Amino acid sequence: LNEFLGKGYICAIFICRGSCGLELKTTKIMDGYSIEDVELGISLISKRFSDVYGIGVSFGGNQLLKFTSNIGFDFKAMSIISAPYNIKNSIEYMEGTVYDKFYMKRLKNECFIPNKSILENLYN
Repeated sequence: LNEFLGKGYICAIFICRGSCGLELKTTKIMDGYSIEDVELGISLISKRFSDVYGIGVSFGGNQLLKFTSNIGFDFKAMSIISAPYNIKNSIEYMEGTVYDKFYMKRLKNECFIPNKSILENLYN
């Protein structure tokens, strides 16, 4: 990111709802299938800038590909790095593995615990 900024690019980072310790403002959390947030973000960016580049890594790459194929957005250029081809199959394959335990622990610590009060509203 710093290299792009150093070359004069204006960069935006998409972070899924509730991840990286960000406070949730609603009871909606990232579900792995929805691209509404990506669509909104890119829509806002493309209103201000004519040349939009997309770079997606892992799950972010999957979201970017899904957005591009569903919406047909015309990026100036796009790069996808290490994205799962089929997110549903990938999730099922990871169940019970070390990665699953690591990911669930991280999700619990970064999303569920910090946002416990708002998430409780999902069940009330």
